Amino acid sequence: MARSKENKGSEDIDFKIIVNQLWHGFNILRGAIPSQDLHVFFYLFSAYEDGLIDLEEFNQVSNPYGYLKGALKSEPEYDELYDHYSDIINSIPFHIIVNIFRNLENIDWDNFTGYFLEIFDILLNKYFSNEGNIYNVSLLPSELSEFTNKLAVSFMSNSKMNFVFNPFAGFGTLAPKTSNYHYEGIEANSVIWALGKLRLLRTNHIESHSLKLEDSIKNWRVPNKKDLYNLVISRPPYGKKVESIFLGRKSISKKMTAEQYVIEKGLDSIDRDGLVMCIASEGILFRRGSEANLREYLVENNLLHTVVYFPGGILQNTGIAQCLLILSKKRKGEGNIRMVDATNFVKANKNQKILDYEGLFEIFKENTSNTSLRFVSKEEIRRNDYILRVQRYFLDEVEGVKLSELTECKAAVKSNTRNNKESFSKDKKGVFLRIRDLKNDPFDYQLDPSKIDKVGLPKYVKKYQGSALLLAKIGGILKPTYIDLDSDEESYFVSNDIIVLDVIKDRIRIEFLINELHSDYVLEQIKAFSSGTAFSSISINDILNIKIVLPGLREQDAKVQGAKTSYLQSISREIKLKEELLGVKKESDRSIKSFLHTMRQYLNALKTNVGGTSLFIEKNGSQGISLETLYSKNLNQTLGEHFTSLEETIVSMAKLLDSFENKGSSSRSEILKLSSLVKEAQKRFKNPNRFKFEEVYIDHDAFASDFGYLDQFIEINKEDFFKVFSNIICNAVDHGFTDKDKKYSIRSSIFNNKEKNEFILEISNNGQPMPKEFTYMDLITRGEKSTTSRGTGTGGSDIKDILSNYDVYFELITDDEDEYPVKYVLHFPVRSSFEEFLKIDN
Repeated sequence: MARSKENKGSEDIDFKIIVNQLWHGFNILRGAIPSQDLHVFFYLFSAYEDGLIDLEEFNQVSNPYGYLKGALKSEPEYDELYDHYSDIINSIPFHIIVNIFRNLENIDWDNFTGYFLEIFDILLNKYFSNEGNIYNVSLLPSELSEFTNKLAVSFMSNSKMNFVFNPFAGFGTLAPKTSNYHYEGIEANSVIWALGKLRLLRTNHIESHSLKLEDSIKNWRVPNKKDLYNLVISRPPYGKKVESIFLGRKSISKKMTAEQYVIEKGLDSIDRDGLVMCIASEGILFRRGSEANLREYLVENNLLHTVVYFPGGILQNTGIAQCLLILSKKRKGEGNIRMVDATNFVKANKNQKILDYEGLFEIFKENTSNTSLRFVSKEEIRRNDYILRVQRYFLDEVEGVKLSELTECKAAVKSNTRNNKESFSKDKKGVFLRIRDLKNDPFDYQLDPSKIDKVGLPKYVKKYQGSALLLAKIGGILKPTYIDLDSDEESYFVSNDIIVLDVIKDRIRIEFLINELHSDYVLEQIKAFSSGTAFSSISINDILNIKIVLPGLREQDAKVQGAKTSYLQSISREIKLKEELLGVKKESDRSIKSFLHTMRQYLNALKTNVGGTSLFIEKNGSQGISLETLYSKNLNQTLGEHFTSLEETIVSMAKLLDSFENKGSSSRSEILKLSSLVKEAQKRFKNPNRFKFEEVYIDHDAFASDFGYLDQFIEINKEDFFKVFSNIICNAVDHGFTDKDKKYSIRSSIFNNKEKNEFILEISNNGQPMPKEFTYMDLITRGEKSTTSRGTGTGGSDIKDILSNYDVYFELITDDEDEYPVKYVLHFPVRSSFEEFLKIDN
């Protein structure tokens, strides 16, 4: 039926032209049918490519929809899908269908014969990159599925294995690309299932491959003992919970993750030579509870064959790291477990991370350890408490002394409660130390509790007195901080995410220990021992297992003195370099220009909104309006909220004037939710005559974690944030929005960079890109501006100055090829409270 031939390789084929031509089919449909139905184009395109549609006949028939029905039901594979697509097809206007087929007819197919599977996958990936949020699904990168497929075939080719089962099959991308194996996949989402069926048509293995529309949990059929699966392969949905009753046997826990379910059910479903291959989130390698019990069971029963780690960002729409677990019933005795770190095989390409799956596959031919491969004994895994996070097994051995030999866990002040945690009423106040209070400086590391404001205490908290070393258990850095107090001085209370230690001073100097805890070799240990996706955390046991290179006390003193000297010299060089590059500006002139610039922005915003109010009343006054009347559909803002926004702008102007007149006053920072700030700023600085604000995008997957959902709290003064936001908007209006006939948009997106412990706000616009010669340094230098700008050259400097007060920095990214070529990227340190997400026993 299909015109496709066997693929002979695609290295020299440029698919961009044909993919762009096919993508035009979606653009033809767009607006004629709902966005969630655009996937019907894959059905029409596939049917046309397989020769079911004759455009000449279609143009001549009196009943074109009847013709399409007959043509599409003429082949069994398309007949099975017709009921799924019929309502959508019948809703498409006739002239739109004609234009779709004419577009397909104009494509030069001859140059791409034999490559329709590649074309289909590229188009599928592009479609779900744009529309994936509608279906709540992310496509498995082709490189990852290719690698997993190739690995599966290499295992099966050495045996008589040929029966493959794929629960949670998605688009069937894990199906072997050969007819030598019988493949059975099941998928519950009807849209994904239908597209998966179409994709399987492109493989030309439809006779040996099947994909069923069924629930992978309720309809997992365990074959009889004579007909067990040879391979169970799956990428279960992240975060999905499964009732243990569906295992069909007793289980310790009532519920489990879908990943754990696939592993346990998969082992029950394979024969004695069989394999289970499961692509899962990295959390399964270190989470506690039933998954910890599962890891111990897999290791001690010789079922775990290989663990492959993939760094965060390899999947679209999430920064959560992934892993591939390979389980085998053929393993015997005390054989080593293969640990593979794929980090060196992942390359950054613009906003994507691409896996070199060919290079990674070659690793599996190696029999000796290297930078990406380790063979780990069961005993070593036991010593690591069955935590399988790959990085800890690649850590170079440090010849040193464990922190547990240099410190002791400090005893809390005794109380009458269990664990020495005192219970307090809500009105009880005290010095409560949290991670945000800790230092992160090898030379400025001492903390004086008396300088910390007393606050209301949590209900249960431990009390301490005297000197102590404080180390953070979450966030990826220890932030070593020392309290130097006599035991009879005022007590202090410490949050549960901080470990409190006594230092054995006759073995190690405090200054030396703090310096070493900031050293590269210790940071490498912290990175290897830490677990987590959205939150990086490290257990007390792992902290105490950190090794410190320990010379004698005199050598410790000399090393600290040398480090201080080098630090002071580097600071001196940095100051000198900044003075040479930036020069010295007069502070008074700078303050006046900044004040006038910000005041002009507020006045423009006020003028625009007052004018908009007049037009709104003039247009809608006769219909009857109230404070509840919708004023802005784009911002979902009522008239009452609009008036409140005007009042807040006037209040901000008054505060700005007051701060200018009283130069000694400083902005007081607050803990504020980033998304709420952006939405409030949008309402305040809207200008529908010049541009529209898009709805704020939040990468929710990146804020999900094994411990809960992390809200985007940052530390900043609200008015300062509005100054920054208005400066960015005014820069866009003054420089980029030069065409009066063009519809301009401003997009705000919020992400979570777990590796750097930062929240990121991207503000981009579709105006004119910055001139190539205009750099970030030009932007932040007061008075500098591009040649086409109508601005004052003040805004960029103000943005930098304001943000630097809160340890925030920003980047300016210009990309002429991007639809939104100008992008401001603001990096905020995470200020969320972790205590409600993490429960680690002291």
